[in-house]
Amino acid sequence: MMNVEIMRKYVQCFDDNESFFVDDFIKHWDHDPNSHKMGRVSANFIYFFTHNNEQRVLRFTLEAERTEKQLLAEMDFIEFLRSVGIPIVKPILSIQNKFVESIETEDGVFNGVVFERAPGKHFETDELPEDKIFELGKLTAEFHQATLSFKPNPTNKRRTWEDEIKKAMEILSKYEDSRLREILPRLEKKVA
Repeated sequence: MMNVEIMRKYVQCFDDNESFFVDDFIKHWDHDPNSHKMGRVSANFIYFFTHNNEQRVLRFTLEAERTEKQLLAEMDFIEFLRSVGIPIVKPILSIQNKFVESIETEDGVFNGVVFERAPGKHFETDELPEDKIFELGKLTAEFHQATLSFKPNPTNKRRTWEDEIKKAMEILSKYEDSRLREILPRLEKKVA
């Protein structure tokens, strides 16, 4: 999860109509001027913009959250899924013909990627019609079946759930009284 203080700082910039370095990111991709707007912030910052009136999504986060190699691994995986017919959003290459662009800020390096925006309507989980739940289940099965033949590029490695548990334990080790430190090893055994 992104550093809450950094998240708060940049959300405040958005609330104050300051674009901070978003313009510096978007300039790496073809775009319609002044078309960007903030979508949301969680583990990533999400901005929407257009190019030739086609919807695009800029997603960026701190290097400490996702390295360039981890993002490239994600792009490899997405491109693989697209190649076997899984309907998934298309990553967009930058003007420099790169999937990942990076920007240095006073808070550290941020890495960003751009995708086509997925068509359709957004549903909250409790609003999903029954036919969409069935379609989602079918697509999830196809997705899992396709992943069985995926051969990751050894140069670009995605984080695993083991990496995430290790990172959580490192964070929790700084706290004297943490019940989560007791729970995580049990969770690790259950998912292994």
